[in-house]
Amino acid sequence: MKPYTTYAIRDPRDGCYIYVGQTSDYEKRVKTHLRPRKKRPNYGAGFENIKTRLYDMLSIGLAPEITPLETCHNEAASIESETRWVQKLAKEGHPLLNRWRKHRVITKREGVAPEAKKRAR
Repeated sequence: MKPYTTYAIRDPRDGCYIYVGQTSDYEKRVKTHLRPRKKRPNYGAGFENIKTRLYDMLSIGLAPEITPLETCHNEAASIESETRWVQKLAKEGHPLLNRWRKHRVITKREGVAPEAKKRAR
Protein backbone atom coordinates (compact mmCIF):
# COMPACT_ATOMS: atom_id res chain seq x y z
CA MET A 1 0.00 0.00 0.00
CA LYS A 2 1.32 3.40 -1.00
CA PRO A 3 1.62 6.03 1.72
CA TYR A 4 -0.47 9.19 1.55
CA THR A 5 1.32 12.51 1.31
CA THR A 6 0.14 15.88 2.57
CA TYR A 7 1.73 18.64 0.49
CA ALA A 8 1.66 22.41 0.10
CA ILE A 9 1.94 24.69 -2.91
CA ARG A 10 3.77 28.00 -2.56
CA ASP A 11 3.65 30.93 -4.96
CA PRO A 12 7.29 31.84 -5.77
CA ARG A 13 6.36 35.48 -6.43
CA ASP A 14 5.58 36.24 -2.79
CA GLY A 15 6.53 33.10 -0.86
CA CYS A 16 2.96 32.52 0.35
CA TYR A 17 1.47 29.08 0.59
CA ILE A 18 -1.67 29.01 -1.54
CA TYR A 19 -2.88 25.41 -1.24
CA VAL A 20 -2.63 22.30 0.94
CA GLY A 21 -3.55 18.92 -0.50
CA GLN A 22 -3.20 15.22 0.12
CA THR A 23 -2.75 12.32 -2.26
CA SER A 24 -1.87 8.65 -2.44
CA ASP A 25 0.33 9.27 -5.52
CA TYR A 26 2.48 12.34 -4.84
CA GLU A 27 4.53 12.22 -8.07
CA LYS A 28 1.42 11.95 -10.25
CA ARG A 29 -0.30 14.77 -8.35
CA VAL A 30 2.70 17.07 -8.78
CA LYS A 31 2.68 16.39 -12.53
CA THR A 32 -1.05 17.15 -12.65
CA HIS A 33 -0.58 20.49 -10.90
CA LEU A 34 2.29 21.42 -13.24
CA ARG A 35 0.61 20.30 -16.47
CA PRO A 36 0.18 23.25 -18.84
CA ARG A 37 -3.41 24.10 -19.79
CA LYS A 38 -4.45 25.48 -23.16
CA LYS A 39 -6.60 28.21 -21.63
CA ARG A 40 -7.29 29.77 -18.26
CA PRO A 41 -10.13 28.07 -16.33
CA ASN A 42 -13.14 30.41 -16.35
CA TYR A 43 -15.22 30.35 -13.18
CA GLY A 44 -16.54 33.90 -13.50
CA ALA A 45 -15.16 37.39 -13.07
CA GLY A 46 -12.95 37.86 -10.04
CA PHE A 47 -13.02 34.18 -9.04
CA GLU A 48 -9.70 32.59 -8.19
CA ASN A 49 -8.91 29.05 -7.13
CA ILE A 50 -5.85 26.83 -7.25
CA LYS A 51 -6.38 26.02 -10.94
CA THR A 52 -6.55 29.66 -12.02
CA ARG A 53 -3.57 30.64 -9.84
CA LEU A 54 -1.46 27.78 -11.22
CA TYR A 55 -2.44 28.70 -14.78
CA ASP A 56 -1.41 32.30 -14.18
CA MET A 57 1.98 31.24 -12.81
CA LEU A 58 2.72 28.65 -15.47
CA SER A 59 1.65 30.96 -18.31
CA ILE A 60 4.42 33.43 -17.40
CA GLY A 61 7.04 30.72 -16.97
CA LEU A 62 6.96 30.42 -13.17
CA ALA A 63 6.81 27.08 -11.43
CA PRO A 64 5.06 26.83 -8.07
CA GLU A 65 6.99 25.25 -5.23
CA ILE A 66 5.33 21.97 -4.27
CA THR A 67 6.58 20.58 -0.97
CA PRO A 68 5.68 17.37 0.85
CA LEU A 69 4.74 18.18 4.45
CA GLU A 70 3.84 14.85 6.01
CA THR A 71 3.46 11.17 5.15
CA CYS A 72 0.56 9.11 6.51
CA HIS A 73 -0.26 5.40 6.35
CA ASN A 74 -3.92 5.75 5.37
CA GLU A 75 -6.39 8.17 3.83
CA ALA A 76 -8.15 9.07 7.08
CA ALA A 77 -4.87 10.09 8.72
CA SER A 78 -3.92 12.04 5.60
CA ILE A 79 -7.19 13.99 5.61
CA GLU A 80 -6.62 14.86 9.27
CA SER A 81 -3.06 15.93 8.42
CA GLU A 82 -4.29 18.11 5.56
CA THR A 83 -6.77 19.86 7.86
CA ARG A 84 -4.10 20.46 10.54
CA TRP A 85 -1.78 22.01 7.94
CA VAL A 86 -4.58 24.21 6.55
CA GLN A 87 -5.23 25.46 10.06
CA LYS A 88 -1.53 26.06 10.78
CA LEU A 89 -0.84 27.91 7.54
CA ALA A 90 -4.06 29.95 7.74
CA LYS A 91 -3.08 31.05 11.26
CA GLU A 92 0.27 32.19 9.85
CA GLY A 93 -1.61 34.36 7.34
CA HIS A 94 -1.15 32.40 4.13
CA PRO A 95 -3.92 33.08 1.55
CA LEU A 96 -5.00 29.47 0.99
CA LEU A 97 -7.27 28.67 -1.93
CA ASN A 98 -8.54 25.33 -0.61
CA ARG A 99 -12.13 24.61 -1.69
CA TRP A 100 -13.20 21.85 0.69
CA ARG A 101 -15.93 23.34 2.88
CA LYS A 102 -14.20 22.48 6.16
CA HIS A 103 -11.02 24.17 4.93
CA ARG A 104 -12.86 27.27 3.69
CA VAL A 105 -14.39 27.64 7.16
CA ILE A 106 -10.92 27.42 8.73
CA THR A 107 -9.38 29.97 6.37
CA LYS A 108 -12.27 32.40 6.88
CA ARG A 109 -12.13 31.98 10.66
CA GLU A 110 -8.36 32.39 10.84
CA GLY A 111 -8.38 35.18 8.29
CA VAL A 112 -5.39 36.34 6.32
CA ALA A 113 -2.90 38.80 7.71
CA PRO A 114 -3.11 42.18 5.89
CA GLU A 115 0.47 41.88 4.66
CA ALA A 116 -0.30 38.46 3.16
CA LYS A 117 -3.32 39.88 1.32
CA LYS A 118 -1.08 42.54 -0.21
CA ARG A 119 1.55 39.97 -1.23
CA ALA A 120 -1.10 37.70 -2.79
CA ARG A 121 -2.22 40.35 -5.29
